[in-house]
Order: sequence, then structure tokens, then C-alpha cells
Amino acid sequence: MSRDIRNCRRCGKIMIYVGIPICEECLKKEEEYYEIVRRYLDEHPRSSVKEISEATGVPADVIMKFVRQGSLVATESLSGMLTCEICGKPIRMGRVCAECAEELMDATGKALRRRIGDEVAPNGRNRSKMYSMDLIARRRGPRDKDNDN
Repeated sequence: MSRDIRNCRRCGKIMIYVGIPICEECLKKEEEYYEIVRRYLDEHPRSSVKEISEATGVPADVIMKFVRQGSLVATESLSGMLTCEICGKPIRMGRVCAECAEELMDATGKALRRRIGDEVAPNGRNRSKMYSMDLIARRRGPRDKDNDN
């Protein structure tokens, strides 16, 4: 089993990649930052990113990351700063607006249905469906119609 070794996106330190692009120390620091920002917002709910960053010492890009992840919800003071990555429309949290998210879900569903439709066996049966009755019948062997009752 080979290990994926990368550099931390935050500090540049070499680390073993386990699905998170930052090292353990930076992850702990971000968790601390989140708690600081959350407590600050409890007391100052309509603060801008700049105000939060200046008052708490948490970098603005980290605060925006929390909003993009959905950990924090943007207020009116952030209007225009957070936009949908697909259409550019202003959003309050996440990466895409509700309309684009719905379109993505529809497209994903259509692609999945198309793929399942392609999985039809040569005998015309759909391979994605259960076949337990066929399996049971094959295990029992040929049945005598006179002995069915």
C-alpha cells in the first residue's frame, strides 16, 4: 500500500494525505479559528468578514472557507462577496446557488438513469435488479409440474 505524500496547503509542511489537504496542526488551528469566529458572531451577528478578521485575528480567507463549507451562514454584510461558482449569483452559504444545485441534481439523476439503462443483460433482463428468484429456482433444479401442489 503506497502512501500519498503531499505538502500542506496552509503551511507547506510535508504530510501524508488522508483526504484533507491540510496537516493536523493546521486542521487544529482551523478548528480553533472556527470557535473564535463563532463566539465573536454570537456577540456581533452582523459583522463583515473584515471586521471579524480584524477583531479576532482569523485570516479572512479562513472565514470565507467556513462560509463556503456551510459552517457559517453569510449575513447581509457579506452580500456580493460569496457567489455561486457556476452562475456567479450572490449566495449566503456553500458553493452553488439553489437553482444550479437543482440543475446539477437533475443532470446527475439523468446520467445515473442512463447508466442503469445501459446495464441490461443480453437476455433482456436488467442486471441492476435483484435476481434472487432466478437463483433460488436454479438451485432447486427443474421442477416437476405434477408435484407443484
